[in-house]
Amino acid sequence: MAYPINSAVKIFEAVYIATNERLNLSVDMAGESYYRNIHYDEIQAVTLSDEALDITFQIGTFTLKDFDYIDAQKMMGYIENF
Repeated sequence: MAYPINSAVKIFEAVYIATNERLNLSVDMAGESYYRNIHYDEIQAVTLSDEALDITFQIGTFTLKDFDYIDAQKMMGYIENF
C-alpha cells in the first residue's frame, strides 16, 4: 500500500479482511502496526482493475496493487452487497 510521508511515498504491507460486520485494514508501517475497522456504510466506492484495487472512504482512497485478481473480485462483490 502506497502512503505519502514527508513528501515521499512509501510502500507498506497491507491486508483487508472482510467480515460480516465491517472491513478491517491492517498495515505494517515499518514495524508499527496500523489497524482500522471500517463499517461498510463508510465505503463510498470500490474499483478494480488489473493493476489496482481502490477502496474510497470519506478520508481518502486506499489502493492495493499486489493482489490475487480473482480474490479481489470476490471481495469487491462481497463489499458491494452490503
